[in-house]
Amino acid sequence: MNNLIIAILPAILWGCMPIFTSKIGGRTVNQILGTTFGALLTAIVFFVALRPNITSEIFLFSFLSGLSWSLGQVLQYESFKALGVSKAMPISTGLQIVGTSFGGVLLFSEWASTSAKIAGFVAIIIIIGGIYLTTISEKNS
Repeated sequence: MNNLIIAILPAILWGCMPIFTSKIGGRTVNQILGTTFGALLTAIVFFVALRPNITSEIFLFSFLSGLSWSLGQVLQYESFKALGVSKAMPISTGLQIVGTSFGGVLLFSEWASTSAKIAGFVAIIIIIGGIYLTTISEKNS
């Protein structure tokens, strides 16, 4: 049960993060700095506890990953201001699911069987349909 809580807690907190940042407010730079310091504090705690072996290659890829994350996070915070959290978050999450699915298929040869590819692509089409439905707004008459 503890392992399940450890596995689910980051997803729950990450899902709540856009609501917290929107309610707290501030400029985008303040929001990204707060998120980054929170991630840095967590990383330091885990580094001290686990003592991982860090090579120059691991450091380089981690640095590039963090750079990519920070750019994406800044753009996501800007989208919250432009669209609102209720519209921007489903689009962002849906595109992450679609992107990682395609990455898994193209880069790691996942969905090896034909039936797995068909089911996966049908699921992606349904997800894209759901993303589209979140962008529709009713017109006031």
